[in-house]
Amino acid sequence: MKSYFAGLSVAGAALSALPAYANGPPITQFNGYSVTIEAGKAAGLDPINAVKAKAEDTCASVGKSARLEDKRQIRPLRFQYFFVCI
Repeated sequence: MKSYFAGLSVAGAALSALPAYANGPPITQFNGYSVTIEAGKAAGLDPINAVKAKAEDTCASVGKSARLEDKRQIRPLRFQYFFVCI
């Protein structure tokens, strides 16, 4: 019984170490006119599809669609995407 609970705590620790992408990349700013999203690259994979989907969903909440205006690197393997809601 004890090894079962030890396995659960290890699995829980592993899951909590994953990036918070269960709900998509994190939104760092949204004002109804624009949305800023931060995302990292892991193992050379570009998260642009997830970022675009999150921006579209966010802009859709105010009846608009998202258009990518800027992408900038804010630290190694971490990018900030700026979308205008039109």
